[in-house]
Amino acid sequence: MKLLLTISAMLPLIFFASCGSTSNTSKALTLQEESPVAIEEYYYQKWVAGARGAGSGINFSLALKSVPTDVALKDIYFMDMKTTLEQGKQSPTVFTGYFKTAMNQPVDIIMSSDPKKEYGNTVPETEKESIPFELQNDEAIISYMKDGKEYFYKLTDVKERPTRSMPM
Repeated sequence: MKLLLTISAMLPLIFFASCGSTSNTSKALTLQEESPVAIEEYYYQKWVAGARGAGSGINFSLALKSVPTDVALKDIYFMDMKTTLEQGKQSPTVFTGYFKTAMNQPVDIIMSSDPKKEYGNTVPETEKESIPFELQNDEAIISYMKDGKEYFYKLTDVKERPTRSMPM
C-alpha cells in the first residue's frame, strides 16, 4: 500500500517536471533562402573613442535599395553578439546595428587598502548573451518580422571598412 501511495504521489511530479523542460529555445531557427528586402550593400566598421574610457564598438550598416512596407527589420547577429537594427533618420534606407565592445570602456573601480572605501565596486560583466547561431567572422544574420512572424536571413562575405578613430 505504501508503494502505491509513493508511486501515485511521484507521478504528478514527474509529469510537471517533464512539461517544464520544453521551451521556445528548443524550436529550430530556420534561415530563409531569399532576402526579404533589396539590399544595396552591407559592411561593418570598428570605432574607438579618442578619450580614455570613452568607449569602443562596431557599427554594422545595411543599406537597402528602398524601404520595405511589408517587412520590419528587427535585429542583427554578428560576431557572437546581437543588437537592434535602427533605421536612419536622415537616410531611411540605411539600417545600423550598434555593438558595444569591451575595449576602452570606462572603469569605475575604487582601489584602496581600506575595504570600506571599496564598498560599492561592481563586478565587471564577463558573461554575454549567447546567440542561437554559429557564425563565421564574415557572416551576419538579420531577423525580421513579416505577417506577424519572425524570420532570419544570413548575410555572407561581410566586408570590414577601416577603423574609425573618434576625436576627443
